[in-house]
Amino acid sequence: MHKKKIYLLTILIVIMSLTLAACGGSSATEAPAVEEPVAEEPAAEEEAMPEGPTELKIAVATLFLEEAWTTGLLQSLERVIEEQPHGLSISYDILDEVTFENVSTVLDQAASTGEYDMIWAHSTFYEAVDPLMEEYPDIAWAVAGAGNEALGDNMWYMEITGYESAYLVGVLGGLLTENNTIGTVAEYPFPVINSLTNAYIEGAKSVNPDVETQFAFIESWFDPPKAIESTAAQIANGADFIYSQPIGPIEACMDASVPCAGNYVDQSDLGPEVVLTSNLILWDSHWHEIIDGWWADSGCSIDGLLQAGIMAKELRGGDPI
Repeated sequence: MHKKKIYLLTILIVIMSLTLAACGGSSATEAPAVEEPVAEEPAAEEEAMPEGPTELKIAVATLFLEEAWTTGLLQSLERVIEEQPHGLSISYDILDEVTFENVSTVLDQAASTGEYDMIWAHSTFYEAVDPLMEEYPDIAWAVAGAGNEALGDNMWYMEITGYESAYLVGVLGGLLTENNTIGTVAEYPFPVINSLTNAYIEGAKSVNPDVETQFAFIESWFDPPKAIESTAAQIANGADFIYSQPIGPIEACMDASVPCAGNYVDQSDLGPEVVLTSNLILWDSHWHEIIDGWWADSGCSIDGLLQAGIMAKELRGGDPI
């Protein structure tokens, strides 16, 4: 065994010697090569990286400040402001008293002040934004809502839908109803609105095939008295669970002690005794997307950065079932 170890060790030494020779290793009798010292070149001064912006000023233009659609947007913005993305100090103003007739003037006046880095037009306002994008290329423009068109360049377009959770609201209503009749009141037979109503109906039928759903459109984005009246009529007609899409139905449910669900934001404060849940939509990630895009471009001409990869897919809903 001892001789075997010596034999293996001898082979290993021979292999190592051959390997060193093949790699240009020096023999024991050769003097090691002395490398000539290389003069170090003076280090080039590093160019200072430009600092990013530290402040962001936003203007939000919306049709109805009281709408849950708008409330949800602003609640999300407040949360993002607290997070201070990129260390930014973010502030915003609300452009109120906006209508479809005057929105072009309101947006132009806001942009011309040079005060805002970003203007979020929270409705189907793409036609008003279109001529302003080129005139104010340093502003990040955003439109939100069904019916808008993606124009590219420095306009960001997105849509949020809540039909998945509206389906679960329907499941709740289908399980709770004692009359096999539930109801919902909505604004317009608009694609995104129809998607909520259809999902609500299908959710209820998934757990209660015998359930019937009453639905009504108030033909307005904000008309609480009409919404209350429509809801009261459904309750009088046997509906014992209501999905409240606009502002108003919860008040009618309070009066009749009928359980209901809110929409877009947590609306339990409007009727703690009757609001069992709310169909929430959160805009936080969309605020982060557009703020990240603006910050990456340091507030200069957006040049298509915002549109690339972040435009959400537009929902195309059908007519109510």
